[in-house]
Amino acid sequence: MSRQYSPVTLPLDIELLIAKTMNSQLLMGLIMCLTLMLGGCAQLGSFGKQQNYDPSTDRTELLSSINDWQIKGQIAFIQPSKREKASIFWQHGEDNQSLNLTTYLGINVMSLESVNGSHQLTIDGKDYQTRNLDQLIWQLTGLTFPSDALTHWIKAVPYSDSDEISLSAESQLPATITSYYNNQQWRVQYSRYQEFQGVQLPTSILIKQQGLTIKLAIRQWQI
Repeated sequence: MSRQYSPVTLPLDIELLIAKTMNSQLLMGLIMCLTLMLGGCAQLGSFGKQQNYDPSTDRTELLSSINDWQIKGQIAFIQPSKREKASIFWQHGEDNQSLNLTTYLGINVMSLESVNGSHQLTIDGKDYQTRNLDQLIWQLTGLTFPSDALTHWIKAVPYSDSDEISLSAESQLPATITSYYNNQQWRVQYSRYQEFQGVQLPTSILIKQQGLTIKLAIRQWQI
């Protein structure tokens, strides 16, 4: 059964912040895009200790076991009458993560810090804390966000056994992933990959859910 939450009313100072930085639609999109364009080749670098991967190892099994990674790039939030974008920096670890969204001028719009399942979302010095990130995002934006699944989809691996994957006939890499998350259908499309230490990682991702489209262009992968 789908969970329903009652949205909360943001304080006046938060509403003023939204108006100053971009607008309420942009902030809604940016918060929803926590974790998710424009083309461009990725520049992949090493992160932490070097690891030598065996190309013959099953890609899904391999990448599903890797929880320490970092990306830099751009996100775009698109609705029928609106399109906004920002830069994204996302560092993910075994039990923690750090995510920042900034405008093209380098102004921080939002930051997220998660440690051992506890999440802190900061906007203009105002902190929101929760152990249910999806619920907090819904309360602030009224939108559903697949926070858990996205950490898998970003590597082009399934979140659950029920995810449906179609492979590219040419590369035999995932071309699409179709998934049901919180009773909502999500479709993830991959149009570009780049090899890193023998592993193909996606650099252009398109995520669709009803009238919402999220684009992610990753210019740097570290793993």
